[in-house]
Amino acid sequence: MRAWHRVPEVVLLVTICACIFSIINALISWDEYSARSALLVVYLILPFVIGLVLTAALVNGRAAVLNSLLVLISCGFSLLITEWFAKFTVDNPNFIAAARAGVIYDTRSKDEVVESLRAEGEKAYPTTDPSLVLALRREGERTKYITFGSISQSKLVQCNESGEYVTFESDAHGFRNPGNIFGKEISIVLVGDSFAQGHCVPVGSGIAERMRESLDGVLTLGHGGNGPLLELGSLREYASEIKPPELLWLYYEGNDLHNLREEKQDSLLLKYLKPDFSQGLIGRQDEVDAELKQIVRSAYQSANSIYARRKSLLLFLKLYHLRELLGLTAYPRREPPPDLNLLEAIFVRAKTEVESWGGRLRVVYLPHWKRYYYPEQAAPTRADVLEILGELNIEVIDLHKAFSRVEDTEALFTYPGRNNHYSVRGYQLAAEVIVEALNGSTSPVYK
Repeated sequence: MRAWHRVPEVVLLVTICACIFSIINALISWDEYSARSALLVVYLILPFVIGLVLTAALVNGRAAVLNSLLVLISCGFSLLITEWFAKFTVDNPNFIAAARAGVIYDTRSKDEVVESLRAEGEKAYPTTDPSLVLALRREGERTKYITFGSISQSKLVQCNESGEYVTFESDAHGFRNPGNIFGKEISIVLVGDSFAQGHCVPVGSGIAERMRESLDGVLTLGHGGNGPLLELGSLREYASEIKPPELLWLYYEGNDLHNLREEKQDSLLLKYLKPDFSQGLIGRQDEVDAELKQIVRSAYQSANSIYARRKSLLLFLKLYHLRELLGLTAYPRREPPPDLNLLEAIFVRAKTEVESWGGRLRVVYLPHWKRYYYPEQAAPTRADVLEILGELNIEVIDLHKAFSRVEDTEALFTYPGRNNHYSVRGYQLAAEVIVEALNGSTSPVYK
């Protein structure tokens, strides 16, 4: 009993040590923490005050210790309950916005949706972003190929931004196209990231799908997470085999240059800057599917492992989701400047390649939602990118000009402010502007 008698003092001492650790860590990382006053308050000033108060309680006797312990327990339980709600909010970022709009939000995970579809007899898988393969390679995983599509000829679960999960049937190479499109005549190919793929709107509402309402032979090689180097790779592996008269490169100002910073770390991916390099993926779909299925199995096993559950519990106890919701986890690190020289080299290679088969390369400039809500935070590289394209004599279809003329800009994005994609209306407008440009219209009507 005597040992238990000292538990309150031990708890206070442990808390004081935690406060000291937080203070030391903040001082060591002063350059990062000092850039934001909120970080200094939470990780330096607040621990200092708490540590001081608890030290005074230890000095002032048993009653002060017990009162302090009671306050700590109450605050701790309150924070853990708040963390539970924060975790739900972080895992389902659009839930509140959907509720306000009167939309029933599907809170299941992607894996749960896949399992549900499989129970119904579907050949279902989650989409496997090429950027995931690159991330695994950076972590030391040995993959035979860098892939550019998902698992082919399957029901793929894509994403949920509006409240309902989007699923689609993948084509013969794992892209979001009609299943038999690779056996038909292709006149227009799109390369790009999730916007070119059609995140996160129902089938029939993506850019390529809307374009097919007016134009024949439209194929998209877009995939979520792509940056310029992955897009060059998809051009080489698939578009160069098709040799379409028109190739549309969808450049997204929101994260393409950030993605390029990650992509250029892969030596195999960099080989696409050489004119003759190819993995020959278009003729190896069975091998590609086998590798992607193994990645999906490994990811599922990892997510449901004891280690993953322990990590999840640790994050919960560290109030990770609450801190993320309050913006207290992403420390302001100074990122290196964007590699505009590499971006230019990629466009040079793409233009040369497309023109080698008599095709024409055009770049579609996709704006980020911040350009309309927080212009001061919008991509500062817009002028640089447009200058590069101008010097290379590459025609630009600038969606920003069209979006900025829309009075209700908010309707163009799925719950703007949450780094979401375009809404059904936003994708439709994008497709209309692209079609008008391809048809040579000089006076497009913006709805």
